Amino acid sequence: MFGARLAAQGDRLAAAGITARVTTVPRLRVRLLHPFDIGVRYPLGTDARYARCECGAPTCVHLYLAERARALAAPGLAEAPAVLVDTTVPAADRVDAAPWHAWLDQLLDVGLGAADALIGGAVRLASAWEAQGHVHPAAALREIITQLEHHRGHDAQLSPERLLLLIGEVEARLRALSFDGPAPHAVVAGRPDAEVAGESARLLGLGAEWTHVGGWNALRVFLLDVRTGAVLTLDAEREDTAEAPVQPADLLAQRRSGTALRDWAVGNALVPRFRRRGDRMTIGRTRVSVAPSPVLDLAGLGAVVPDGFADVAAQLSGVPGPLGPRRPADGVLPAPVAAVGEVRVDATAGLVTAELTDSSGATADLVLPWSDRTAEGARRLVGMLAEGGVTAVAGRWRLGEGGLDVVPTAVWLPSGVFLPQGDRALGCDPVGPPRLPAGALDPWRAAWDAVAGPLGRLLILGGRRGASTLAPELARAAVAAEASGLPRLSVVAHGLATAVRSSTTRRAAFADACVLLAFAD
Repeated sequence: MFGARLAAQGDRLAAAGITARVTTVPRLRVRLLHPFDIGVRYPLGTDARYARCECGAPTCVHLYLAERARALAAPGLAEAPAVLVDTTVPAADRVDAAPWHAWLDQLLDVGLGAADALIGGAVRLASAWEAQGHVHPAAALREIITQLEHHRGHDAQLSPERLLLLIGEVEARLRALSFDGPAPHAVVAGRPDAEVAGESARLLGLGAEWTHVGGWNALRVFLLDVRTGAVLTLDAEREDTAEAPVQPADLLAQRRSGTALRDWAVGNALVPRFRRRGDRMTIGRTRVSVAPSPVLDLAGLGAVVPDGFADVAAQLSGVPGPLGPRRPADGVLPAPVAAVGEVRVDATAGLVTAELTDSSGATADLVLPWSDRTAEGARRLVGMLAEGGVTAVAGRWRLGEGGLDVVPTAVWLPSGVFLPQGDRALGCDPVGPPRLPAGALDPWRAAWDAVAGPLGRLLILGGRRGASTLAPELARAAVAAEASGLPRLSVVAHGLATAVRSSTTRRAAFADACVLLAFAD
C-alpha cells in the first residue's frame, strides 16, 4: 500500500518520535499531534485502504504514521477507548525559565505603564525561544507583546484579563517543559507551520468567532473542507477609534477575494487555488464562487461531520487547555443536535447556556459569553434555542471535567443558519426576548472574578504602587473562594495576598494564580 520512498520518509519521522491520540468510539480515529497536527479517520473498521486523511491524499505519510500510532496503541485500546501515544524523547536540556521570570518580575514591579521598556526584552526572549524550537511558548509571548503594543497608546482601554491567561499559558508551558508535565513535550513546545498549496476545494462556512481585547478587535471565519474534513480560517482585525468602536458587523463586511466575510461564514465556496499555513488560508488572484448555503445537508456531509458528541470528543486533542495545540481552528467542528434543554441566562456573568442532546442521548453544554457589542446576537440566540428545532451547532468544542461544551459560531434550523457572535442570519429570523433578563451571579464565577480583578490591577499599577491596596482585597477573595468550595483557588489567593508586598516572592505567587486561571478558563 505504501511505496518505498513514502515508507522511508515515514520511518525517519517515526524514529524521531510520534505523538498521537487514538480513539475507537464511535469509530477508529487517529489525531496526530507530532510531527504533524492532522487527523486520520477509518470509516470501515481498521482497514487502512479506506482511511481518509485531512490532507486529502489517498496515500500519504500522515496515514503511514497513523498506522504506526495505531499499532503502538493496540494494547491500551483493549482496556480503554482512547489512548495517547507518545514516543518522542524530551530534550536533554531543560528550558531556562530565568529570563522569563526576570521579565515578569519587571512587569509586576513597574506595571503596564512601562510597556515601552518591556516590549524590547520580550521580543528578544520570544526570538530565543523560537530558535530553540519552543514555538508555542514563543507564540503566546508574542501575543503578550501584541497586547502591550495595543495597550501602550490606550490606557483607558486596558483589558488585563487576556494578559493574565497568556501569562498563565506561558508559565504552564515552561513548567511542563522543565519537568515531566501532564502533556507530551512535543505538543507543549509546538512546531512551526509550513506553507502548503491547496487546489479545488469546496468550503462550507461554519460561522464566525469574534474577540475584543482592549481596543483591538478580531474576527475569524471558519470553513470546512467537505472533501478532507479540515477546517480553515479567514481572519480580519481592526482597532477601535475614539469616534467609532468596532462592531462585529464591521469586520463581517470586510472582503476576501471580492466576497464579504459574512457571506463566507454562511456560504458554500468553490476555491480553485489557495495557500495555507497551518489553518490560516490565503487566497491569491483566482476566481472564487461563494453561494449562500442556509441549510446544512448533514446526510451529504456524513463523511466529514461527526455523527454525535462522542465523535466530537474523539476528534479533540485530549491535552489540557493551556498546554494543547495553538491552531486557530483547534476543536472547531459542526455536530448534529436532536434536542435543546433548558436555556439559562446569567446577565451578570454575561453567559447564555443550554443543554444539547444528540440522537444517541449524549449531552453537551452550549456556552455563549457575550459583551455589550454581542448582546443582540445573544438575545436572538436565546429566542432561537427556546423555540426549538435546532438541527446542528458549529463552534469551538472543549472536553473538560464537567463534560463536553461548545462556544457556538453557527446554529442551524431546518430553514436557515444564525451566527450568534456576529448577529447574522440567513434563511431564518430568530426573535429573542426584548432584553436579556437579569440573573444571579454564579458564586464560583464570583470567587474567580474576585481573584482575577486584583491580579489585573496588579498588572496595571505594578507592585510599587498597588501592593498595599491589593493585599487586603486578595485576602478577602481567599476567604470567599474557600466559602464557595474552591480550596485550591483560596490557597493561591492567600499566598498572593501574603507575597504581593515582597518583590522577591510576588512573581512566584502571581504565576501560580495565572496558571490556575489558565487551566480553569
